[in-house]
Amino acid sequence: MIRLCQAYVGMADTYDLLREYSTMPDSEAYARAIVAARKAVELDDSLATSASRPGLCEWWGKWDFVDGEKEFRRAIELNPKDPIAAMVCQCACGTRAISEGLEENNKAQERRSYSHSILATSLMLFNAGKKEEAIALLKEVERSAPEFSRPTTTS
Repeated sequence: MIRLCQAYVGMADTYDLLREYSTMPDSEAYARAIVAARKAVELDDSLATSASRPGLCEWWGKWDFVDGEKEFRRAIELNPKDPIAAMVCQCACGTRAISEGLEENNKAQERRSYSHSILATSLMLFNAGKKEEAIALLKEVERSAPEFSRPTTTS
């Protein structure tokens, strides 16, 4: 059962990434990701990996920061080192003060300091008035992971 659950987590991740790193439309990718994420939770809601995926879909796919954060916090309770659950820092920015979001980001970096997606939170820093720190952070991600970029499309 765990392997089947992990397969659905992988499908949800794949659709999220296809939206981010290909030309698949957001609406199609998130609809598919949400179905896969919900199936993963249905199969086993005790795994942080399955618990965090609905949060990702709620936050990115529906801009539902409240439910997204709730799902991320549940995943962190199950496994504080879950990399996707660390995205709670960005949810906190959507629902509360940027300073709280930055605090959550620092906690996420402590749990998983090598995650480029956590490090690439320069928008929070920029919105907090820390422009130089945001630029330095982006330059560090660019230097350490040049493949970490979003494709561009032409019209």
